Amino acid sequence: MSKIRAVIVDPNVLGCLALSEVAAPKYRQRYHAAQRIYFAESNPVQYANALLKNNSLADPILFFRANHLS
Repeated sequence: MSKIRAVIVDPNVLGCLALSEVAAPKYRQRYHAAQRIYFAESNPVQYANALLKNNSLADPILFFRANHLS
């Protein structure tokens, strides 16, 4: 799903077909790398009040932090 969104948002970079052999590596290179940098530098989990684990779209899990630092 996120590959399709990426192609809609940024078609000039990724090309017109999200699941094509050309677009998929470009997607991984650009968006996955950026996400890894963001998580490494910002540690957003530390500041989150809630976390959504959606590895399984049919069975998402929502976690709430009991004692969150403001």
